[in-house]
Amino acid sequence: MGKKALKAADDTEASVDMSPMIDCCFLLLIFFVVNATAITVKKDKNVKMPTAVASDELKKANGLIVVNVFNPDKMKDSSYPAGTIWASDERKGFSNEAELEEYLKTRKEELEKKKNEKGQEFEEVRLYIRGDATAPYKYTNKVITAAGKNGITNIVFGALPTK
Repeated sequence: MGKKALKAADDTEASVDMSPMIDCCFLLLIFFVVNATAITVKKDKNVKMPTAVASDELKKANGLIVVNVFNPDKMKDSSYPAGTIWASDERKGFSNEAELEEYLKTRKEELEKKKNEKGQEFEEVRLYIRGDATAPYKYTNKVITAAGKNGITNIVFGALPTK
């Protein structure tokens, strides 16, 4: 055989099989979706939320302190002492305003520390009040006053959309 015939026989086309790379990409995607931590608002089923025409769903839970306000006369769960305000994330009740103020102060400091360390995406600490529709305002007022004493000025009131 001549040189030209040998050269033509050596020219083979190289190709890369992309299917293993695609499989690897899908596996990584599934891994990150499964391991992503979703921040959700803890909801107490005993709070019967009021309805409002202009209510909207809470989109971001970053930087949120959730407090439940109950109607002490209509408590169904005996584990809740009458007339108390409860922190949703710790299921902790407050028997007086000083305890509530200390809790809000501690949670605010924790959230601001996490924001500075981890660079979480929220502008300021917000208080989310989930008040029972029949709860007297005096309990909600205690929460608002305690928040104001701790410099929490962004307060969100929970309500369900009117059907």
